[in-house]
Amino acid sequence: VNGVTGNWGNSPHVTANMFNTNITSGDYLITFFPDDECTNDLDLTITINPSMDLTPLTFSNVCNTSPPVNLPVMVQGVTGVWTLNSVVILIFEPQIQGNGTYTLTFTPLPGQCANAFSSTITVGSVFAGDDVNVNYCIDQNPIVKLTDYLSGNAGTGGSWELAGLPVLNPVMVDLTILGEGNFIFSYILSDITCGNDTAFIDFDIQTLKVAGNDGN
Repeated sequence: VNGVTGNWGNSPHVTANMFNTNITSGDYLITFFPDDECTNDLDLTITINPSMDLTPLTFSNVCNTSPPVNLPVMVQGVTGVWTLNSVVILIFEPQIQGNGTYTLTFTPLPGQCANAFSSTITVGSVFAGDDVNVNYCIDQNPIVKLTDYLSGNAGTGGSWELAGLPVLNPVMVDLTILGEGNFIFSYILSDITCGNDTAFIDFDIQTLKVAGNDGN
């Protein structure tokens, strides 16, 4: 200090001339002890300010086809970095991360007296399933469960239609009411973020044909 060598001490928070700031807020007295006996000791008061809590950001839900989400480098006047699974990121990419809920952590840069916080972002999708063609003989079993014909990766909670009219009981549809012919059932899935998707289940309904007598 001022050209005089010595050591800092007189505080449990000083180790090897380093002051540990990871303590509660308040004023802390430390002392510089010069090596020169003809130089007086020097007292210094260090003030530790309380860390402020930032208000976590709220991210809107996104679709797995949505564009990247830019993450702000400054939150409420505090500069910091974002991490996902302890990896620093500048943007969040729904198309790479896929469906799920992710926790993003904002950590202020040192010296700003602000605490870290975490925010979540949810990635969703809408997929009604693949279109299906079904050849069906109603003489075998006239009652069908439409959901049995959805592909395994189809989303749940959709509605059913036939020729623009709602199918009220899709788990028990009597095909004898329709008779022979081609009928397309629509499975419609809606998502407030990702929009709508429709799967078409195309039934070619036939009755059992009798070949007749063998002529004997």
